[in-house]
Amino acid sequence: MAIYNDPVKCLLSLNKPKLQEWPNYLDRFSFNASHIPELIEMLNDEDLHTAASESAEIWAPVHAWRVLGQLKANQAVPALMTLLENNPDDDWAQEEIPLICGMIGETAIEPAQTLLTTAHEDIFINIAAINCLENIAANHMDLKARCVGILVDRLQAYNTNDCTLNGLLINCLTTLEAALAHIELVEAAFEAERVDETIRGDFEDLQIDLGLLKERITPSRNYFFEKYPEMESLTKIFSANKFVRENEISPKRSIAPKKMTYEDINANKLKVGRNAPCPCGSGKKYKKCCLH
Repeated sequence: MAIYNDPVKCLLSLNKPKLQEWPNYLDRFSFNASHIPELIEMLNDEDLHTAASESAEIWAPVHAWRVLGQLKANQAVPALMTLLENNPDDDWAQEEIPLICGMIGETAIEPAQTLLTTAHEDIFINIAAINCLENIAANHMDLKARCVGILVDRLQAYNTNDCTLNGLLINCLTTLEAALAHIELVEAAFEAERVDETIRGDFEDLQIDLGLLKERITPSRNYFFEKYPEMESLTKIFSANKFVRENEISPKRSIAPKKMTYEDINANKLKVGRNAPCPCGSGKKYKKCCLH
């Protein structure tokens, strides 16, 4: 592990942060732009990323990228994108780095576009890029059209895109209130059966969400059970279980990481540390197992 100076050194002992509660690091520790190079060094410190799951040190890079976000550190974008690309199993990176990109803004657009348009073995890398662009667009209205254009360009390749990627692109465009302007393209993706309907439903559901339909023309469907028929019987078996009842599978259940967070897991008395395996015992990372 590298040697760090104050106030960066203080991040080594902060322990696990809360997802939804970010302290003001700048006021609390007097961070300023002069600390950016050392914070980036902390981001790149492999000893910290591979520290023991229960140690304080493993959370230092998380605190570091939060500080860089609050500093709006343009210089950090390459390191942040490298983390996303090289660590698709790091749930905290996939969850929070898109938020940091949203704080930084324009400098992150082109790298996020590259990440989105490059084929990756792990689709969660592409999903993270979508989330980066969504956060940038949401936080910087002057950049929204540019981000939407990139998302639309990616959706144009719906015939060769992964169906889940198409579903999340459409979901993002809907969130950004841009789906209606590109409704013909969206409909074409649905018509080609190239959209994962477990994310936000079928085209009728989307039209209802957009105000184009008042109600469904065809009967309602359970998209999750259509895709995973074996889960219907398992859900019935465990329906009496408190955890299952409180997280009941709905017809429109999304696989997007934001749908269930570490705070949800903690609320159900399960402990998931950074980079730790899923509590169910599968050996997989939580994001690729029980998150779904």
